[in-house]
Amino acid sequence: MSRDRDLSSIALTEKLGRLTTVKQTIIATLWGGTFSKSQLCYNEPRFAIFLGYYERECRHSASTVPFQNHQQILDAITTISCHQNKVGEELREDLATACQPFRVAHSQSQNLGITLCLRLWLMINIRDGSDGNIVAGTRNIVWDYNVSVLSFVRKTLAGTKASPPVLFEICKTKLAVSSSPGDTERGLANLQQVSVGKNTLDEDFHIISLDHLADIDIVPTENLADHLYLDKTAHPKRLYVFRCGYFVALHLNSKSSKDTTTLGLGIFSEEFLRETRQTFEILFPSWNIDCTGYLRKLQKDKKLDDVIGAFPLGCGPAMEHPFVLSDFPIYGERLQILSKALNSSKPTSLRQLWFDNRNKQSWYTLWIAVVVFLLTVVFGSAGILIGSFQAYISWESWKNPNSPRGT
Repeated sequence: MSRDRDLSSIALTEKLGRLTTVKQTIIATLWGGTFSKSQLCYNEPRFAIFLGYYERECRHSASTVPFQNHQQILDAITTISCHQNKVGEELREDLATACQPFRVAHSQSQNLGITLCLRLWLMINIRDGSDGNIVAGTRNIVWDYNVSVLSFVRKTLAGTKASPPVLFEICKTKLAVSSSPGDTERGLANLQQVSVGKNTLDEDFHIISLDHLADIDIVPTENLADHLYLDKTAHPKRLYVFRCGYFVALHLNSKSSKDTTTLGLGIFSEEFLRETRQTFEILFPSWNIDCTGYLRKLQKDKKLDDVIGAFPLGCGPAMEHPFVLSDFPIYGERLQILSKALNSSKPTSLRQLWFDNRNKQSWYTLWIAVVVFLLTVVFGSAGILIGSFQAYISWESWKNPNSPRGT
């Protein structure tokens, strides 16, 4: 099979396989035109997760969308990115002008085509809400045709600030009204200590603690909106981690360098991309050998790409502990939920007791006591065995005084 085929000749159900030029065009169109063939081949393992996602989405939607080939898909995405401030009906008109198959399709097929383009472009699981287009086992975000693409994405990815700073301001006001000046100062000092304590993540908060202590399963996801979402209804609980770090890194790097070749450069805010990158640092700190080993295993199993834990593309210096939740206006709430889940967890097995060193003094006390107990049992058992053996020798010597053993 030729590796240099035109995108308009490749159906959505066809596997891309060894079509290097086709994959290069897709990546260059969606992620920016800065990749040569040699760069694409060198970085193809990093693109593999996205290209696999792209192929699956196209294949599963091929029978319901108005697009017939990959060229029409990319043209539609380019059109949407150029009109991201328009609402659904206006987008349909623009796409109908740019794509003839879209123009003659019925409205339901048009809606499915728009949401497919949004999923491929943004890696957000946006669906049109029809029963046939809802995917079981994933969180589906229903597209609102009454708002612009930009407003919808920003609203979907927006978060709320963690509550402790707000709580601090409320209590500070009450103390100032109801207390004397001296009491107010002492009360504010105590309150600030409590607030800061609840509003930070120390170095014990990472992927190993969440997995081993809180008994939370790590679920890789291709839905960017699900990153750090904790599903408490599942047993055991599930933590969704966005698996395509290269997607985040390239968009963040394009923001920093103002690379205008990146499609829809302004769709993701720089704050969102930076926080996403920082949450990878929190989950997989490079200084923790256990966490880096855990990450390498996930990467070896192709669950996460190899950019996570590295981020070489000018994404800024590593962060330092403790992390302050108020510095994460987007992910602060989800981080706080994870922190509460970790802090409320109690060890229920020896394995969890071994990993639970959050209170280091108690941890050392416990395991020193365990070691002392085991040594006591070992030496006690050895003493009993030696004593029994000596008694046996004495008995044999008394019983057979003329035997060689008794001489």
